[in-house]
Amino acid sequence: MSARVRAAAAVLLSSAALAWTAPVSTPPPPDPLPHIRVDPARGRVEFDARVALTLGDPPRARVFLEQFVCTPDTKEHESLLVTDARPSHVHAALLAVGLTPGKPVTWTSEPGRVVPHPPEGDRVRVEFIHRDDQGKEVVRTPSDWAVSARDGVPWPAGEFVFAGSILRDGPGGAAYLADREGTLVGLASFGTEVIAWPVVISHEAEVQAPEWIASAESLPPLGTPVVVRLTAVPPPE
Repeated sequence: MSARVRAAAAVLLSSAALAWTAPVSTPPPPDPLPHIRVDPARGRVEFDARVALTLGDPPRARVFLEQFVCTPDTKEHESLLVTDARPSHVHAALLAVGLTPGKPVTWTSEPGRVVPHPPEGDRVRVEFIHRDDQGKEVVRTPSDWAVSARDGVPWPAGEFVFAGSILRDGPGGAAYLADREGTLVGLASFGTEVIAWPVVISHEAEVQAPEWIASAESLPPLGTPVVVRLTAVPPPE
């Protein structure tokens, strides 16, 4: 065997050895629920959000609210928080911790009036977690960040319900309406919320005057990272 052939064989064998020993790099699978964390043992779902409103300096006195949490390019101008988590993914996460959806508010027509029917579903506690100026974790509720424009009374304490939005057939197939409209955690009643307040609050000013505003005293600055925590509430015995 000539020196040239021996050299070529050595190169080929060396390359084969490297190819055999080199670990194969496999990209991690995509996260099925981006921005969302599921804790079935605690009956808890958390997702990442951020403060959507700026109240200015000095604060604007009245920023009327229609949502607590929405998705981008939907209702940020009237929502406390905005999240990149898809509402349908939050729905799936809530199913994973054992919650059963009900239905959002509906309306029926009767002679001379429209009758609202409150949303239904398993009860859910809504909390907002962020870090203060000293880096300490702070847990807030909707009552801390929303107040009445009439008298400054905080948003009422209580649980929300897992309404579950609506699946509606269309030309492109079934659509989850909260994905389209951004109605993730509702304040006013649009009929498409994933998480809804159990008392109907009309979003139409001619039906019910807007009342609830962002609290200028307690809402963190625009863009502050916030974790939204949804916790299953056991049914009353």
